[in-house]
Amino acid sequence: MWTRTVAWGLLAGAACLAGGCSGKGSSGGSGGGSGSSSSSSGFVGPQAGETGSPCARNSECDSALCLAAGRCTRSCTNTPECPTAWVCDALQGAGRLCQCTPTLDETELCDGLDNNCNATVDENATCADGKVCQDGECRCPPERSCNGQCVDLTRDTAHCGRCNNPCGSGRTCTDGECVLDCGSQTPCGNTCVDTQTSTLHCGRCDNPCGAGGTCSQGACQCSGNTTPCAGGCVNTLTDAAHCGGCGRPCTGGGTCTNGQCTGGTTTLCAETCRFAGDNECDDGGAGSVTALCDLGSDCHDCGARTVGSSSGGSSSSSSSGAPAAMGQPCTANGQCADGTCLTELRDGWPGGYCTKSCQDQTTCGSTGFCSGDLGVCLRRCTGSGDCRSDYPCMDPAWSGTTTCTPYANGTGDVGAPCTTFRDCKGGSLGYCVTETRGWPGGYCTSECQGGNLVCNTGHCVQTSIDPGFCATDCTSAAQCRTGYSCRSANSDAELECVP
Repeated sequence: MWTRTVAWGLLAGAACLAGGCSGKGSSGGSGGGSGSSSSSSGFVGPQAGETGSPCARNSECDSALCLAAGRCTRSCTNTPECPTAWVCDALQGAGRLCQCTPTLDETELCDGLDNNCNATVDENATCADGKVCQDGECRCPPERSCNGQCVDLTRDTAHCGRCNNPCGSGRTCTDGECVLDCGSQTPCGNTCVDTQTSTLHCGRCDNPCGAGGTCSQGACQCSGNTTPCAGGCVNTLTDAAHCGGCGRPCTGGGTCTNGQCTGGTTTLCAETCRFAGDNECDDGGAGSVTALCDLGSDCHDCGARTVGSSSGGSSSSSSSGAPAAMGQPCTANGQCADGTCLTELRDGWPGGYCTKSCQDQTTCGSTGFCSGDLGVCLRRCTGSGDCRSDYPCMDPAWSGTTTCTPYANGTGDVGAPCTTFRDCKGGSLGYCVTETRGWPGGYCTSECQGGNLVCNTGHCVQTSIDPGFCATDCTSAAQCRTGYSCRSANSDAELECVP
């Protein structure tokens, strides 16, 4: 008893005797035992204490036998009792044991040996050129053998998806499908385009700048007498859909001359009323609670107002027509089937966006999806063709659902003036706080959240509502735009330019 106890204590602390451990090239049979041959990526390995599991002392092994190579072992009488590629051999003072010596880096190769001595042969072994490890050799599966060569059908341009299916000139193989090889450009349909300069695909596919517009650095720029409206460039002096300003259509067959509708009717929808947004109509028109403001100046509460006629008389009524569905353009709540319009003037959403507020998915129905960050329903989509310009079909929250999402792809840094989120940077996190909301000239910003969602410029102002918003740094009012002061927006030690 004393001799065996001493010998077990020496196993984990002494080097293997000559011929006592076996690795590649050792004598001994292929073995059976508990070892196996596997190249599955799902391999787990031996459980703690089993033969082949790591150990530093005998007590860590079920057999109370730990080899000097740092692997649990067990007693044996001949090699077939040991794991595959292990040998049964005598170790001085310990009798006959299953033995194996791992290679220097313990990397498992496809060679039919147990290179890392974990009692399993070739597990997770990799092979080049599309081959797989089978029975200790890298072999080509029949489905990947094309004309005597082993190919990767997911990326081979001569055998894309199947043997002898070439992609042809100008195309490459991606995930087994032939697609345009656009290099640094972007595939849009069947064309490679530079989204930094394309007026039809500015910043992203299917985002046209419109007549008179140019694309610079992925953002639409309007030239001459044109103004950015609803994703395009228009002349507000003559455009009947935007007469005198964005979202001011001439109705009833009217035309636009010098920014004024003539020969028809015009729609008024502004938020200049000092009581705008208080959920009471104050413009003196039909359904008003008070007449404290000009007609059409309380659009959020009253809806759009229509004035003028082709006969030269005047009239006042709420705008008519079928209610707009979720995601459609709007200028007032009354135009939307769900009763809420995020307008371009007040909210900075180009062309407006029909929606409704939500707290969970049940509110939005089958056509909408509740955005937790925005607290409103966004229109579901499957591709860019389902959405309007400025609202790409994407999944910014990685929720598994794609929606027509507001996307800030402009050039304005944090604190830059803006009228819509289209003027600002920030992607799905960027937005514009408009002048109507009390920020003179508008203010580009972005959602932020301390160490997680970080501002590109300025710093994150944490508020009682999570996430916070990005603001420009300052030390004095001279560093801020007109209408802004240098102060702390949330009473902390940091100063920022805010109204």
